[in-house]
Amino acid sequence: MEWVQVLSEGWATPLNGFMSEKQFLQCQHFGCLLTDVKVNQSLPVVLPVSADDRQRLDGVDAVALAFHGRSVAVLRRPEFYEHRKEERCSRQFGSTDVALPHVKVTTVADVPEMEPGQDF
Repeated sequence: MEWVQVLSEGWATPLNGFMSEKQFLQCQHFGCLLTDVKVNQSLPVVLPVSADDRQRLDGVDAVALAFHGRSVAVLRRPEFYEHRKEERCSRQFGSTDVALPHVKVTTVADVPEMEPGQDF
């Protein structure tokens, strides 16, 4: 829910939705987004989803995000890609040791795929 608020209020400009795979890789490898101008972006703004959800949602044009039963956003043209958990942890946190809380949350959860929406 936090990323939905960040994106909707424009705090992650130039992002207008969750990151595409290209943006995610730029963020992880270069610490910035390479658009018309170089924009610092060291944290990935992504929405991990389970394999079951990916299968169920594959091919849809839009997905509603709900919080406590209320729709809060719509992802248009969702794109699914592999969640490179270990690579993300090593680049973002400097470790893949699951004893670290952020690494544990990122790697242990059953969220093998990422789903960004291009527009909110």
